[in-house]
Amino acid sequence: KRIKMTPEEHRLRTEVCSQLISDWIPNNRGMPLVYGITDCAQMARDLAIRLGFPDPMKEFPRYSDPDEAKAILESLGYKTIAKYLTAKMMVLPSVGYSIDGDIALVRSLDSRFKHAIAIRCDAQNFMMFVQADDELSPSVKKFPVSDAWGNDKYILKAFRFK
Repeated sequence: KRIKMTPEEHRLRTEVCSQLISDWIPNNRGMPLVYGITDCAQMARDLAIRLGFPDPMKEFPRYSDPDEAKAILESLGYKTIAKYLTAKMMVLPSVGYSIDGDIALVRSLDSRFKHAIAIRCDAQNFMMFVQADDELSPSVKKFPVSDAWGNDKYILKAFRFK
């Protein structure tokens, strides 16, 4: 089943993702992970608003660590970010259907979470928080799509804003 999108919608997604990359990975140096300010949920929120969708986190109060974020999710009736995304977004049949501006569910770097969020930012890459060997903490980086195909170690599910 094909998921239809007009050329104008696709063009907007491409432009928005290009700007998102520039803002979240300025000078090829990704924004550091700071819960509640620059984290995977805030990156997805930024994307949704830029694409003209309602703020998907308007019901979330501020949080400053992963335990607070997890407690907020649970207070809203969702045990995991995966359940929240499934309830709020259109689930794509597979990651292969994802295009610029779609959201992917990935394995989390933080042991307190099972999953995290990545964004399909262009034809070749997802954008997500990754910790390089020489870094003290994670930062936003591009992750090649080719590494994700058929590799459930990284990309688990794909979603589109509705």
